[in-house]
Order: sequence, then C-alpha cells, then structure tokens
Amino acid sequence: MSQHIKPAISRSFGSYFASQATLASMMGTAMTIAFLLIQVPFGFLFGLAVGLLALVPFGAAAGIIIVSSLTAIKSIWLGVRVLILATIIDQIIENAIAPQLIGSFIGLNPVWILISLLLGAKVGGILGLVMAVPIAGSIKTIFLELPSTTSTSPSA
Repeated sequence: MSQHIKPAISRSFGSYFASQATLASMMGTAMTIAFLLIQVPFGFLFGLAVGLLALVPFGAAAGIIIVSSLTAIKSIWLGVRVLILATIIDQIIENAIAPQLIGSFIGLNPVWILISLLLGAKVGGILGLVMAVPIAGSIKTIFLELPSTTSTSPSA
C-alpha cells in the first residue's frame, strides 16, 4: 500500500500547484484588462503584480490594497474605483471559479475544498491553508485506491 501513497501525494500536490498557477494567471489577466480599461497608470504592471501575488495565500488581497493605495496617491477616486473593481474580480475568481477549477484538477467536490480550507486554516494557520487541499486530495485518492489494493492482494 505504501507504494500507492507517494504517487497519490505527488499527484495531488502537483495538481494543486498547477491549479494555483492557472488561477494566478487568470487573476493577473483579468486585473490587467480591468486596469487598462479604467486607465490606471502602470495598469499592465499592476495587473501582473496582483497576478503574481495571487500565488501566495492572501497575496491577491494584499496586491489589491497596495495597487489601490498607489493609485489613490494620483487620484482618490481612481484609487476607490481600482479597489472596488479589483475586489469584485477577486471575489468572482476566488469564490466562483477557484473551487470549480481546483476541484477539477484535484478531483474533489468544491464543498470539500472549502471544508478542507477551513479545517486547514483552523489547525495549521497559513501553512495549513496552503497544505489543506492537496492533503484532502491525497486522502481521497488513497482511500479510493485502498479497496482495489486489498482485493487484489493474495489471501492467506
């Protein structure tokens, strides 16, 4: 059975990080387009920065705060528009798209993803938040493979 655990964990973590990279690129692209549409100075750079920060837990929120603060230096109303628009985009991606995308990559139902994130944050803080979904995916894969490995083993 141990020969099945390592590949299951490796697949789950690889799939999770691939889904996070996909989400970060979606975030960066959406933010860049939005910032260019509302004519934010350095909109391309700011959009890419938010996308890169989205790779880290809470990074997108920190990036949005930084970008809206920097644009508020030029114009307070532009800073407010950036904050509102970026927050809307972030919420759509994080709450509507991310659970579905991660679920398809990992093979978990979006409800289980949210539950594992809550449990991971409660048990392990930031590190638990990062590790929760791949661990949940690994557990599911291991338990799905467990009956097939026990039924094919020779009986005594």
